[in-house]
Amino acid sequence: MILAIIIGATLGIISGILPGVHNNTFSSILIANLPILYLFFTPEEVAVIILTNAIIHTFTDILPSIFIGVPDEDTAISLLPGHEMVLSGNGFRAVFISAISSLSSFFIALPVFYFFLSVDKIFWRIVVTYTKYFLVCVVAYLIFLEKGERFAGSLNFIYKKAIAILIFILSGVTGILAFSFSYMAEIRVGSSIFIPLMTGFFAIPVLLHTTKTKIPRQNITLPSLNETLSILKSIFSGSIAGSMVSVFPGISSGIAGTISSGRSVRREDYISAVSSANTSNAILCFSVLFATGKTRSGAVSAFKQV
Repeated sequence: MILAIIIGATLGIISGILPGVHNNTFSSILIANLPILYLFFTPEEVAVIILTNAIIHTFTDILPSIFIGVPDEDTAISLLPGHEMVLSGNGFRAVFISAISSLSSFFIALPVFYFFLSVDKIFWRIVVTYTKYFLVCVVAYLIFLEKGERFAGSLNFIYKKAIAILIFILSGVTGILAFSFSYMAEIRVGSSIFIPLMTGFFAIPVLLHTTKTKIPRQNITLPSLNETLSILKSIFSGSIAGSMVSVFPGISSGIAGTISSGRSVRREDYISAVSSANTSNAILCFSVLFATGKTRSGAVSAFKQV
């Protein structure tokens, strides 16, 4: 079992630091090669590899997010918070905030994990009944959060909201087409339409928008105790948002982080909220599987098959 944990952690590190590679990618590869794996591991050990991979991935995926694809100064106005911190020489501080947020979220998620296992089935029936209304409210709130760019005119926020609505509609159309023609991608055991989709959405854009920007020298200084304590609110709200993601389908950890950070302008709050939501969601998706049999992620789906 120790070897399975080490292998899962190693896969989580690899999937985290390589841009465009998700832990679901390794889950699909493991499922496709189960006959070979069962020659060396028991089904329980393979399941542990998948579980460990999914959790460790949430600790390391911050690295390519902030250090790869950093724009140049001309596009600095549209930077992500992590990129802003890199260009100001505080990239390591962003990594530390993400790591401490994920670790804290891990421990916050443990009692919630137990709660999901012990809650009555009536709760889950209520969740199923009201899921569609909840998703509509989430979409409306995300569009409401869209704000115009600085120095872009007073009507720019309307343009940004219109773009958000268009992207939402196109995402729905993409989903419908993907599931309608999924048989074209499922040419062998373990293959899935989600592999080319994830490659297109997560890998290719990073490669296309990566520039030759020179990253400034990074300060290897960690936040003070007061600065670390100041992100506790974001850690807690991100963890709670991550638990909601694990319960309701159709919401990603990034969306949960955006909701929990709200209109906060502090870069540290956003990074902390997203990292906390990511780790909390990765763990609690497994508790939802144990409680209801429903899968909320690719890793949980692979875990269930094993």
